[in-house]
Amino acid sequence: MRVLFLDVDGVLNSEINFFIKPNHQDNFWVEDRVFSKSSLELMSKLIYLFDLTVILSSSWRHGWGYQEDAEQRILQKALASFNMEVYDVTPTLSWHNPRGEEIQAWLDENQDKKIEAIIIIDDETDMLHLKKYLIKTDPYVGFSLTDFENACSFLLKQLDN
Repeated sequence: MRVLFLDVDGVLNSEINFFIKPNHQDNFWVEDRVFSKSSLELMSKLIYLFDLTVILSSSWRHGWGYQEDAEQRILQKALASFNMEVYDVTPTLSWHNPRGEEIQAWLDENQDKKIEAIIIIDDETDMLHLKKYLIKTDPYVGFSLTDFENACSFLLKQLDN
């Protein structure tokens, strides 16, 4: 299993989408939420090229699994439009835990799975000892071509070992 721990805000959407250019041609709207079409396309390509399993580590995971959760429905529609889906979500330990602790908790709970590669794509850096797996995005632009190239290089190095 090749695992991608995925954030949403600042990765699949950006400050440009929200505040600077709300009518920009790169915007991809699902109901009342805006995503970056180019970020979604690049993420889909990365997932396809490396056969990544998506684990949602974003705050969008809160309420995941409840039938009425609007954010889940919106995110699933956005991802499905680009041939992506969420396999699982990281546990919520508390509202103030560093994301790295929650990712580690997921890894601990899933020790039975053969994990070949780990990558974290996020605009935050609170990954603790897992920071070496982080591709940090710029929240102003989201997941960019440079981030995509860095992620590809990073995964290739992991898979070569």
